[in-house]
Amino acid sequence: MKIGDKEKNPRFFYPSFSPKTRQGQFYMLAAVILIGIVLSFIATANYSRKAETTKVYDLKKELETESARELDRGALSGTYNLDEFTQNFSSHAGSGVDIIYITADVSSGIVSNLQVYRYEYDVKLTDVVFSKNAGVVNVNWGGSNYYYKLREGKNFYFLVSQYIGGEKYVARN
Repeated sequence: MKIGDKEKNPRFFYPSFSPKTRQGQFYMLAAVILIGIVLSFIATANYSRKAETTKVYDLKKELETESARELDRGALSGTYNLDEFTQNFSSHAGSGVDIIYITADVSSGIVSNLQVYRYEYDVKLTDVVFSKNAGVVNVNWGGSNYYYKLREGKNFYFLVSQYIGGEKYVARN
């Protein structure tokens, strides 16, 4: 027998994987089902892992927007109600997130009414270590230093931190 002849040796099995034959259709269908089962196991394994998400970046955006509104409202009315605002926002942020607030008034280069504080269970705590030098506030939190330059007028800064899986995530303005 020559290669390419239409006659085949009847002793050998010549499977046809072409989808045009019944045998080819069976193998094609079996392959699609097998691939579907494997992909469903992979998707289920990936979906079932619970990943903790960081809230600090969303809270940073939200706090920037809300604090700007609060400062505008205070500038128009002449009275700033930052204590109530920060307490409400801290309770909104929930547990597991630390927010340090820095507020100060600067007039003609003189800093007055400087406060650095945080809330824990709706209690205002002033246990944050900070120092003030030449219009700059240095906040030491969690072993790291964060510097904030005080500008003329009402100042409102914040530092949001969260620990997830032993890693510290920080967002600040």
